[in-house]
Amino acid sequence: MSTDNAVATWAERRTERKAERWAARAEDMSTRLPTWRTERRVRLLIRIYCWSLVAGLATAVTQVFWTPALFAWVPFTLALCVSWTMLRTVINTRDAAPETELDEYESRILRTWQVAAYGWTTAILFTVSMFMIFVAVIAPDSLDRWVYTAGLLCVLGMLSATAVPTIAYATTFGPVPPPNN
Repeated sequence: MSTDNAVATWAERRTERKAERWAARAEDMSTRLPTWRTERRVRLLIRIYCWSLVAGLATAVTQVFWTPALFAWVPFTLALCVSWTMLRTVINTRDAAPETELDEYESRILRTWQVAAYGWTTAILFTVSMFMIFVAVIAPDSLDRWVYTAGLLCVLGMLSATAVPTIAYATTFGPVPPPNN
C-alpha cells in the first residue's frame, strides 16, 4: 500500500469515526437545555458571548496599565465558556456536523463562515505577532505585561474565530428543538 493510499484510508476512517461520535453526542445533547431552545434565549447567549469578548479585550488592554484588572479575566472567561457551551448545546453542535448530516444550504452557510473564521484567525495571529515584535523592539520596562496582553489577545482572537460558525448557524437556523416537540 502506498503512502497516499494509507493516508487516504486513515483519513476516511477518521472521518467515519468522527461522524459516529458526532451522531452519538448530538443525540445526547438533543434533550439538554430544553428551556433554552428558543430564538430569544439563543440571541441572549450570543450577546453574552460577544460582550464577554469585549470585556476580555478591555481586560487585556487595561491590565498593561493597572495589574489588578487582570482579575477580571476569571468572570468573563467563565461567561464565555458557559455561553458558548450552552449555545453549541442548543444547536446540537450542528456547526461541527459531518457533511452527511447537513443539507446543502446548511453546508454552504457553515462553509462560508468557516472560511471567514479562518481569515479572522490568520489576521489575528499576524496582528498579535507584529504587536509582539514591536513591543520587543521598544523594550518597555514591564515587558511581561505586554507579552501577557499579547497572549490574552491571541486567546480572545481564537475564541472569537471558533465561535463564528456557531453563531452563524444559530442566527441563520435557530435552535434545534428537543425531540419531544
